[in-house]
Amino acid sequence: MNEPTPRRKITHVSPRVAQLYAALSEKTVARDLAALEAAQLVVREGEIVMPNFDLVLELLPMRAKRS
Repeated sequence: MNEPTPRRKITHVSPRVAQLYAALSEKTVARDLAALEAAQLVVREGEIVMPNFDLVLELLPMRAKRS
């Protein structure tokens, strides 16, 4: 999920996500999105869901500078 995604298409953002959610209910998807939003890892604007890249980048470990 690298771009804004309509909520109804969230389970199709990648083959891995589609496989993980194939047998799960819509309630599970909604619950998981709510948890991601509570952790500020995604941002919702109406029915659109987007990754919160600012926070995700802050959580990544720093890379050593090459000399």
